[in-house]
Amino acid sequence: MKIGLTIINLKDLNNNIFSNGINQNIIFLYDYFNKNGNDCYLISNNLNDNYKCVLDSNYKSNNFDIIIVIGLSLNTDNLENSKTYFIKYIMGNDFLYNTNYILNNNNKLNLNIKKYHQIWILPQFSY
Repeated sequence: MKIGLTIINLKDLNNNIFSNGINQNIIFLYDYFNKNGNDCYLISNNLNDNYKCVLDSNYKSNNFDIIIVIGLSLNTDNLENSKTYFIKYIMGNDFLYNTNYILNNNNKLNLNIKKYHQIWILPQFSY
């Protein structure tokens, strides 16, 4: 299965992998998927020679079976006929910001959840 994981600023990942929990989770998922028979790529705004990568501007032409949107938001307009299965994985600060928006009736919250087939949330945030 061809899987894409989004990540911001992949170019500097070697210097900051342990400074950001989202980056750690993305790399753990990347390693897990590749070690278990999948063809996993990182989709980013820049490239890194240590990983299989695709630029975010070219992700539509790579025929991914699944894309898990984690660290980098993608332009998901006009995907109604796409065969790619899209998952939004909400972690860390995004979860807290979204909860605050919901609890305070702030109309600025825009998750575009209709564009995703599933939404995942880190287990420690479930209640």
